[in-house]
Amino acid sequence: MAMLRARTKAVFRVHVCGGSVVDSRHILTAAHCMDESRIKRDSLRVRLGEYDSSTFIEGNHTEYDVERIILHPNYEQAGVLNYDIALLRLSREIAFASSVCTIPLPDGPSGDLAGKTVTVAGWGITERTLSYQLSNSVLSELNMTAVSASDCRDKIQLALAGGDVPTQSQIELDIFSGGFRKDDHLCAVPKENGQGICFGDSGSPLLEFGQFRVVGVVSSAFGDCGYPWVPELYTRVSAFLDWIRNATAIPGQETKTHHCQNPFVAAD
Repeated sequence: MAMLRARTKAVFRVHVCGGSVVDSRHILTAAHCMDESRIKRDSLRVRLGEYDSSTFIEGNHTEYDVERIILHPNYEQAGVLNYDIALLRLSREIAFASSVCTIPLPDGPSGDLAGKTVTVAGWGITERTLSYQLSNSVLSELNMTAVSASDCRDKIQLALAGGDVPTQSQIELDIFSGGFRKDDHLCAVPKENGQGICFGDSGSPLLEFGQFRVVGVVSSAFGDCGYPWVPELYTRVSAFLDWIRNATAIPGQETKTHHCQNPFVAAD
């Protein structure tokens, strides 16, 4: 997994988003992570091999410069959530290791995975009471349940109209320019104890439990983090496979993959 670090208003680089290593030169993440109102793009670095950013004892992480930021051509900045997908082309080949490896892409359409268990991993904060923080130092993972795209759309529309999310947490209704593209999104319901995606998780991978492949990219949560009444939103990777293949092609160069050990098999 990749940790994206950049300068925001701070002098030093801080964690801003997560990402997935898809080949020896590219990181898959969310397009909104690259909004110029959010980060200073020329300060962006990708850290690989990290687990706990509060300690240097590990000594295994490596940072890479970014050669090119590739946003989906239909993505619009300023909070619009359709086409929220991007690739980062690194300036040099990744040195693969046991903790630095690629996550496979889907072979084809994944569907909305309704009713299935999905796993998200990231450095986002883990408790709403820590909402003043931008991230958590330790990489964490969480299992949730995916919901149908239609149910997701209906609940988000209700929430944006003030039905389920407190007034102070309402978001403008125009965040889905051109309408909610249900075939481009995945949705999952946070746990009732308030566990879900939060600040620092954007761009991180969503995996289908038991199937080692990145099926989603963390896009957005509505209201405060972890509200169980409103599904969380992910960009559906299988909807963008052709774009990913075209965008990762480098003329005259061949990229490589070195897939990580399947954690679901290892858990057995």
